[in-house]
Amino acid sequence: MKFKYILPPVYKRFFPATFWSSELVEEKATCHQCIQAPKKYDADLKCCTFWPFIPNYVVGEILSSKEEKYKYAQNVISKHIENQHWNLPMGLVAPADYQVDFKKKKSKVFGRDDSFLCPYYSKNNNNCSLWLYRGSVCTSFFCESSYGRSGHEFWQLFENYFSYLEMGLSQEVLVYKDFSPRDVNDQLEYLMLDKKIKFTHDKYKKIWKHFYRKEKDFYIQAAEFVNQMPASQVKEILGDTGVEIKKKMLTAFQNTKC
Repeated sequence: MKFKYILPPVYKRFFPATFWSSELVEEKATCHQCIQAPKKYDADLKCCTFWPFIPNYVVGEILSSKEEKYKYAQNVISKHIENQHWNLPMGLVAPADYQVDFKKKKSKVFGRDDSFLCPYYSKNNNNCSLWLYRGSVCTSFFCESSYGRSGHEFWQLFENYFSYLEMGLSQEVLVYKDFSPRDVNDQLEYLMLDKKIKFTHDKYKKIWKHFYRKEKDFYIQAAEFVNQMPASQVKEILGDTGVEIKKKMLTAFQNTKC
């Protein structure tokens, strides 16, 4: 399993060539045959009882895809946009009710309750409809690793770096599209809600500002912007913090002996 099969090309510039060419094979935990079912998770739910954050530029990648296998995900996203269902300029987030209930009940519902099933999970195929474009949490989650403790450490640090990229790039898109720092902060709050709130039409319209009713175009433009981003801008987004997080991840990567 090479990283090009679990990460979209948009991330290629953020990792060294050796990272992309190396094979990191996780044989214990696979998405096709759940190692935790039926003892811990239900076989038809697996560890997909989680609503991931999908950053704006990745939403654009999905909507722009011509591949038939992403039609299901495109339809789900289109319905979210049509129904103004928790799609923000920053990206797609879990509804407030879901976030609050998941935090309270995670130990009981994870892998067991289909009411918490990921909206991008295809029951017909019993698998993820996003796959290559799924978020950092999903991409890095392995309940067991073929590399033992060092494997778990790598995937945790991989998630740290991956989520840092998601946040940095999605916010850079907002800046480019003339959203103010306050607008960005307001949207960040929707990723960590601790109370149930209503996502009204007026609130939705206010959040989207000048891109209201142009949401799909916005997401597609976000993907184009990130794909064309120059190396100097990438370096600026990472900053010292990003470089340090990346360094720790790459050290852990070497320790997996892959």
